[in-house]
Amino acid sequence: MLKKNTCTYLKGIAVIFVILLGSLTGASAASLGDCMSGCGICGDDPVCETIYENCINRCKQGSAPAQAPGVWGAIAVSGSAAYTGWSWNCQSKQEAANKALRYCWQAMNAMRDCNVVATFANTCIALATSPKERAWGYGHNDSPKQARKRALMECREGGGRSCRIVSAYCSPKN
Repeated sequence: MLKKNTCTYLKGIAVIFVILLGSLTGASAASLGDCMSGCGICGDDPVCETIYENCINRCKQGSAPAQAPGVWGAIAVSGSAAYTGWSWNCQSKQEAANKALRYCWQAMNAMRDCNVVATFANTCIALATSPKERAWGYGHNDSPKQARKRALMECREGGGRSCRIVSAYCSPKN
């Protein structure tokens, strides 16, 4: 009788162990998915693509970034010279706007006619420019493809004849 109870007891422990192991594996997969969903998706920007790839690799290695990624970004555009400045992965709307302005000013060698034309969070955004005509347009959408399409359309409507996407980014979801 003692052996039967011991066997039943061990079976019970084995079942509990399998359930715990399964839940730990599920938790690990959920954590990986949560981590990877926090990595921003980039367009044609090589710097942003490197940041994205590094984020994905950290998730796969089980070491998520120490701080949750920012979800705010901004675009600044110069009216007189068609220069642009971008920011992404910022912790606040104001930080994003300030960084975009600073990058636009740097592109213009400190001339200060840049203005923030868009701030964004939890969306995909694209910027198209046609420097010769000093035309630009941006678009945002949950779909990166639709954001790019809208940016090109806005640029053409602004008089651009050679509009092309100069940057595209999808911010992480909150």
